[in-house]
Parts: sequence; C-alpha cells; structure tokens
Amino acid sequence: MRHAEPHDRPAQFFFQTLGNSVRWGIVQLLRRRGPQPAHAICRALRMEQSRCSHNLRRLERCGFLTARRNGRERVYALNVRTVGPLLTLVDRHVHAFCARVCVRRAKS
Repeated sequence: MRHAEPHDRPAQFFFQTLGNSVRWGIVQLLRRRGPQPAHAICRALRMEQSRCSHNLRRLERCGFLTARRNGRERVYALNVRTVGPLLTLVDRHVHAFCARVCVRRAKS
C-alpha cells in the first residue's frame, strides 16, 4: 500500500473526519434538525460533553460546521455552502450504488 503523499493529507483528514461514526452522527443530526446548541447535540446523541466538544471542534476545524455565539453557548450548524451539496451527492451515490451493492458486499 502506498503511503499518503503530503498533498494527499488534507483529503485524507477530510475523509477521516467524516468517517468517524460520532462525527457522522453529529452531521446527520444537524442536517435533520438544523442549528443546535452544543448541549442539545450532546443530549440528543447521549454523549458526554467533553467527547461531544472534541468532535464538534474537529468538524468545525475541517469546515463541516459553523459556530456562532449565543450568550454563553455556541450554536452549531452545517456549512450549507459546501457540506449541504456534498451530502446531496453522497445521498445520490449511496442510492445508486451502496444501498444495494456495498451493504451486500460488507456482509460477505
């Protein structure tokens, strides 16, 4: 297996960020419910605050989320400019290929 070249690392970081089940859950929650304060995300996903914050920070750092202050709390939202269209493409790909083929192959 070839090692990642330096110019490949941002893309690798991108996919590792989304490939984490906790972060994927956060993205899907915000996609369904819209902007949420951090405490609501933690509660909805039944996650302790420190673990939730760590994952929110990673998603924000990679540009998947935006955050704004609302008093003492931070409200997180999906980056609708880039992540919204990306998730639409993912949905199309999953529907066309993975819903039937990938799941069947994973079970084998």
